[in-house]
Order: sequence, then structure tokens, then C-alpha cells
Amino acid sequence: MERNLTRERTRSAMAVKKANGKRVGAVPYGYDLADDRITLILNDTEQAVLVQIREWRARGFTLRMIADTLTERNVSTKTGKSSRWTHSAVARILNRDTGRRQSEDAECVGGVARLTWCAWHRSLPGYSER
Repeated sequence: MERNLTRERTRSAMAVKKANGKRVGAVPYGYDLADDRITLILNDTEQAVLVQIREWRARGFTLRMIADTLTERNVSTKTGKSSRWTHSAVARILNRDTGRRQSEDAECVGGVARLTWCAWHRSLPGYSER
């Protein structure tokens, strides 16, 4: 009973944060947080890796081949805690729509594309307002 109540409170609090444009969860690969700790800004180095990952996948590389290649090339993971890429991390990256440099919700400030966390979250496949 208490566990269900806690779960519902947590879900509700997270929904309120999302509705108010606050970040919930990890920063996706290809982006960094702006100084306001809410807005996502493009990380050009990681964006270049995303382009390469998509290109390899389009050429028929398996997820494991991509992960192994990134590891061999010493490409840093998002957290930097591990130098080893996994096929599941590559799959998550490919399943996200993080490669768009512009969207309806993006704005360009001083030549830097900025995307709010909620705008990015709404752009995910399968997102619904619930």
C-alpha cells in the first residue's frame, strides 16, 4: 500500500516537473545542459559521433560492431565512467531522435541551437501526453 502511494507521488512529481519544462532523467548523448540546468544545448563532438553511428548503422553494421568500433577509437561515453561502449547503449542512442539539429521547439541563440528538455522529450517516438 505505502509502496503504491510512494510510486504515485513520484510519478506525479515528475509529471509536474516535465509540465513545467524542468529536466527529468539523464542528459541524452549529443547534448549538454546549459548554465540554467534546464535547457539542452548541442554538444558538437557528440553530435559528430551520432552522425557516424547512424552512418555505420545505415551501412549494415550491427550494434555490437558499432559499440566495438567506438571503444577501439577511444570515443568517450556520456558519463566518461567507462571507456567501453555497449550494444545496448548504441541501441538506446539510435532509438532516440537526438540527431535533429533544428526542430519546431528549438531556438538559435548566439549561433547555438538550444532545445528545452520538454521539447526534446516530446519529440521522442511514442511520447504521449497521458
